[in-house]
Amino acid sequence: MSVIGSISSETISPKSFTFNQVKSEVLTRINDPLGDTYSDRAKELIYEGICSLALGGYSRDGYPLIAKTEIYDVATGGHPIQISGSSSVLSSPVLKIVSIVDEQAIAGLLGAQTYKFIPIGLDEYNRLFDQDEYPFADEIFYYREGDHIKLYPLERAGDVGGILINYIASPDDYGDSDVMTDGYSLDFLYKVVDYSVGRIREEQTGE
Repeated sequence: MSVIGSISSETISPKSFTFNQVKSEVLTRINDPLGDTYSDRAKELIYEGICSLALGGYSRDGYPLIAKTEIYDVATGGHPIQISGSSSVLSSPVLKIVSIVDEQAIAGLLGAQTYKFIPIGLDEYNRLFDQDEYPFADEIFYYREGDHIKLYPLERAGDVGGILINYIASPDDYGDSDVMTDGYSLDFLYKVVDYSVGRIREEQTGE
């Protein structure tokens, strides 16, 4: 299975902000400017803050580097769709699947069968067996099971062609000189700083 293509975007901030500068901002605010005590913890919390804010509903415009949309052809690549592990059809490790969209619906092809993809959790799995909760004719349920996304009902999965998978990817392992504003907005990064500082202060209070 393979991804047919990808869609990406970039945000260029008027201020260059490297990973080391983000970390230094955290350390300065907690009165450890040389990082004698909290350098490693600040680094950990920057990653944690990026993930927490992205998963917490912050606008995707704030983190275009990890807000990804990739195209997958179900008819060619097959079903279920592997989104994790060495055989993943996606280019990056997944933090969260945001949505799935029928590519033909976006293209507006006249006469084409298109579907609305509706996420359900495993706690809603019983909907698959309740006729009163059965998806409408233009709907397909999808849910994650292990490394895969599964579609229901299966007979409709065979009618699906290209889909757009919108997801939040895990952040990379950044080096000190990596320019974070190439992939994150300045506002987002300062909120990551606020998050990191807040967590360290909580830990200091609990000591």
